[in-house]
Amino acid sequence: MSALEDALARPALTVDGRDYTVADVAAAALHVSEWAGVRQRALAGGAGAPEEEVRAAAAAFRRARRLLSAEEMEAWLARRGLSAGVWMRWVRADVARRAGATGGAAEPDAVTLYAEALCSGALARAGRRLAELLVAPEADAASAPAADPGPLAPLGVDLDRARTLLGELPAREAALARLAEQVATPQAVDERVRARQTDWLAVGYRALAVAAEPVAREALLCVRDDGMTLEEVGVLASAPVRARRTLLADAPPALREHLLSASPGEPIGPLAGDGAVAVLVVDAKEPPAAEDAELARRARNELLARALEREVTTRVRWHDRL
Repeated sequence: MSALEDALARPALTVDGRDYTVADVAAAALHVSEWAGVRQRALAGGAGAPEEEVRAAAAAFRRARRLLSAEEMEAWLARRGLSAGVWMRWVRADVARRAGATGGAAEPDAVTLYAEALCSGALARAGRRLAELLVAPEADAASAPAADPGPLAPLGVDLDRARTLLGELPAREAALARLAEQVATPQAVDERVRARQTDWLAVGYRALAVAAEPVAREALLCVRDDGMTLEEVGVLASAPVRARRTLLADAPPALREHLLSASPGEPIGPLAGDGAVAVLVVDAKEPPAAEDAELARRARNELLARALEREVTTRVRWHDRL
């Protein structure tokens, strides 16, 4: 058995006493439309990445997985059927692709596809979704056609096994939708929105971004002490003023406290970020309400996620991080 075959055959998770392999997780990636992206990225290739950026990306990959020593990295790769050379080839291609470069790669082989699926996080995302589907209440019958396992053929997986699993998942998606209706009642949604009063506070503000902090400080003084509008200051600074609206939960961490504490009409700054220094003026704050369709959607998603987390925690055993 090759290293790849061994990696695909090893258990990834166990649910209610039934083992699901890494190959099963690959089938789940096909079900949740992750696999098409895996193939597209592998097909795109990617070349010409600066070596300094490649080293930084490799180090970030290792830190994210707490692989601090060379021995830990080698063991991680060995358990997953990858060589250091294949992994570094993926890192180089990923850095190049993120920079917009493509290498016009030939049809990816099994190892390249697997490395892309594993290292990009596609298998991890598919594994989590598979766990959620497997702990959902059983459905009576499939409500949608199952995915064709054919795209997994290059990996050499058992297509009959993949077909059987893929045939189960549409019914489990329907069961998951019913569970969402059960846990996300109107009362539960309203309570969840009220529990997120601070995080989901909507703040409207205008921002003037300039290149240097002294200019931003001068702009702040003009608004705060001289009574000029931010737009008037923007004309003097030859910089546009942009109107924005965000929920506090979606704002950059360094900005949240400023937006929360500022009163409407109050200027904030200077704030450095994204290569510029900004002065902001808060225009309005809007408390969250369950009638807001987007907030209701978020509340429903959180309620379902909490219900699933309880089931996953008690019924799923993960064998190793994908």
